[in-house]
Order: sequence, then structure tokens, then C-alpha cells
Amino acid sequence: MPEGVLERARRALGFDPARLRGELLARGEGRVQGLAARVAQRLHADGRLSSRVEARLGWASGYDGRRGWSVDFCGWPGPCELEDLEVLRVVAAVWSGRWLAPGSEIEALGAEGGGDGARLTLRLRGGASRFSLSLEAGSWRPRRLDHAAGHERAWLFGEYGPGPWGPLARRVVTKEGWLQDDLAFSSVEARPGGPPSPGAAGDGPGGADGGYGPPAPDLDGTSFDDAAGASVALSLTPRGRLPIVRPALEGREVGPFLLDTGAGMLGVEGRVADALGLERCGRTWVQTAADGGGACFRVGSSLRLGPLSIARPVFVEIELAELGRALGVRLAGVCGYDLFARAIVSLRASPPGASLRRGDAPPEGLAWQPLAFEGRRPLAACASEGGEALLALDSGSSLGALLYPAGAERWGLAGRPGRPVAARGLSGSRRVAAARLAWLSVAGRRLERVPASLALEREGIAGAPHRLGVVGWGLLKRFDLVFDYGRRRIALGPGRGSPPGEAG
Repeated sequence: MPEGVLERARRALGFDPARLRGELLARGEGRVQGLAARVAQRLHADGRLSSRVEARLGWASGYDGRRGWSVDFCGWPGPCELEDLEVLRVVAAVWSGRWLAPGSEIEALGAEGGGDGARLTLRLRGGASRFSLSLEAGSWRPRRLDHAAGHERAWLFGEYGPGPWGPLARRVVTKEGWLQDDLAFSSVEARPGGPPSPGAAGDGPGGADGGYGPPAPDLDGTSFDDAAGASVALSLTPRGRLPIVRPALEGREVGPFLLDTGAGMLGVEGRVADALGLERCGRTWVQTAADGGGACFRVGSSLRLGPLSIARPVFVEIELAELGRALGVRLAGVCGYDLFARAIVSLRASPPGASLRRGDAPPEGLAWQPLAFEGRRPLAACASEGGEALLALDSGSSLGALLYPAGAERWGLAGRPGRPVAARGLSGSRRVAAARLAWLSVAGRRLERVPASLALEREGIAGAPHRLGVVGWGLLKRFDLVFDYGRRRIALGPGRGSPPGEAG
């Protein structure tokens, strides 16, 4: 059935595999994250791509044929993998017409038709994320691509014109929740090139990226004061015992910030941002436990914590009053990915302590384990008697092990949870039930008889296809932690607070 629909779409759109060569370069203007922006999209017939947004808060992302990459608002480089990379590649393939190529990286899992067109279920070949592609009746052109992300996330295609590989949408509207971006492509250029590289139907070429790699990073906004020493004062919240630090914003200490590996950005309370006069600039969608909501960016001139200084930091404005009351502290903000990515961060819960070191000076003699990233959050390989899974590492959650429904099913815990209770974190509240794991291995460290929580709804972040749960501070605090985001790795030491016999 899917192949029949695909073949009909190829005929209706006049797709010719022989035309799938060279490069497509499109330039356009519009609004991205609420800001006026210029966009350049570059795609190669073999699947490589780059997308660059020039705006007050610009960014870029791409795929060089082997791996994805990203550059954030401050010019800082980062990974693009798992769901982030699947979204990037699937959207680019549908928009450009590559999705029609026989044996391409896009796989059709199902199809259905009707009087208003056809609908296909797609995924990146070998990927986990599912997409629904709606085709117009009659023309069979892509009309809307939906991503099953726990909230509405869709791309709408319109105002078609000729493209090098077939009809190309000159207008693309991106919707996330109730936020909307709108781009109009005024320039479409076909560049000559040889035939697609060997392996283009799969992961792309294994050689040089041919210019599809990330730009040189802009590291001028990050500096270390070596004379200040590496140590950072760390304390724990009265309730939940979560790690907090007191950075200086605009040269002033404004209150405690949660030190949170589960936060994909720096965050600041609105009252604090207003008091400091931080600039409002654009907006974004913030994913929560159940759904999400829009939030504006606030831009400052400086953030300093211990020896680390970040110039022109970008925060997302968040409401922390309710979480602060639950933790027994009036939070001013959150230190998330943007801080962890710029240093080697060591954390210890007992006695509380932290340090920040330059990324080019990693500690010696540690047993490093790999990290993956999704949504700018670290994930580690974990295992239990039910098998293996990627779990997010979240120092901002007081829970121990939290399994999403898919994780509970994989590990044989679904269908027998205890009494539901409400658990609240930075991303909102969720209904969970108690369970127990005979053992849990986290990044190579094994714990015995581990209490666990099972999320009872699939909405929001619990619907993520790659990460099947969370390891919170309730377990992470048992170890001495060293995060090296730049090299995508973590080391877990025994920790002074580890109960005897539980850290192996």
C-alpha cells in the first residue's frame, strides 16, 4: 500500500530520479521564533544539508553525511542527534522532494487515501520518530507534515513553484503549539554536481562533508578566570535537596539558580529579568511534563559563576514560584545546557561541592562513559533486568528513576504500578506510581534494589521515542559526577554519599 501511494505521487509530481543530482540552494525571509530572519537552506542530492538562520538570535544546524551538528544563538557548537536529527532530515527531505527517491533515507510505514488526498506515515530509515504527511487531492503535493512530539508540531507547505528535483514549496509555515513561524523563499538555485555519493540512500557519504559541516565556532563570549580557582559554592534546597548555585547576572547576585542538567537552556524568573532590565527578544516553545507553552527570550550582557563568564547570555523566561515553594527556596533562575556546555562540570552532593574547569583540561584517571543529547539534554545508556534504554540525566528532578510508559513496557513494569501520586519538577507536574527495580546500571555504575516511578501519561516529554525515562538527582546524588559535554561523556565516581553496597 505505501509503495503504491508513493508511485502515484511520483507520477503526479513528475519525479525523475535522474534529476536528483547536484545541490539545491534556497534563500528566503520571514519570521523565525518571533524575529525577522533571513534563511539559507542548502541540500545535496545525497542527503547532506545545512540550514542557517540570520536573525537577532540566529542559529544553524545541518547533517554532513555522517552526523548532525548545531550552532546556538551565541555561536556555540553542539550536537544534533536522535529526535533532533530525525526531524531535521525528514523535514528537509519532504520539502525538497528527496522523500520520493526510491531507496531514499525516508521510509513509508503506512498509507491511507480519501477524497481529500492521501496520508502517509513516514520515518527516517532506522529512526524512532513518526511523521504524518498529508498530500493534496489531485496535485499530490505535500500539504502538511506532522510530528508526533507530545504536542502539536507541524510544517505547512504552500505556494509551489518549480524546483530542481520537483515542485518546491516557496512558503513554509512551522507550527509548534500555538506559536507559528512563516518563511517565504524568493530565490531557488540549482547547482551542478556529480551523481549522488555511494550510500546516499542510507547514511550518506563517509568522506569529507563538502562544506556541509558546522561553521567555525564563535567562542569569544566565554572566558575563564584561572586566578579564581575552579571551585563553586554549591548548596541543596531545603526540600528535595536539589543542587543550587548563585551566579552573578549583570554583575549582581540575584538569588539561587537550580543547577539543572534537565534544562535545555538558561532560565530566568520574569521578576528577576525585569529588575535587571534584560532585553525581551523573540519567543520559543518550552516543553513541559504534560504539554508546553510559549515563553520569551531575555538577553543579558553577562553571567558569571565561579571562574566561568558568559557574555551576552540568552535566557528563556520561566515561572519558578510554584517549584520554589515546593523546594522551600525562592528560585531566581536555572543554569542548564548553556552553562554545562561551556565547561567541565563536577558535582558532589555529600558534602555539597562543585567545580568548573576549562574544556581543554579534563581531569585524569576517570572512567568515562558516552553521553547522547536530545533537545540539549544529556542521555546515558542504562540497563535493568528488562534490557537497555537511554535515560535522560536530570539533576533538577528529586526523583530517582522515572520510566515513561514505553520504558515501563520495555522493562516489564507496565500494568502493575502502585497508587498514583503527583510529582512536580521544573517541567511541570505529572502523575506517577511507585515501582521497584531489582537493579539499575547508569552509565556503567550499578545500583541494587532501586525505587522507581512510572509516568502514567504519554503526553508531553513522556512521549519521547528515544529517551524512555529519567535518572534524577535522587540517584545521581549518590555519585561524584563529572560532565564533559564538549566530548559527550560523563564519569560517575563512587561518591561519599553512596549507601554501602549500592554503588559498584
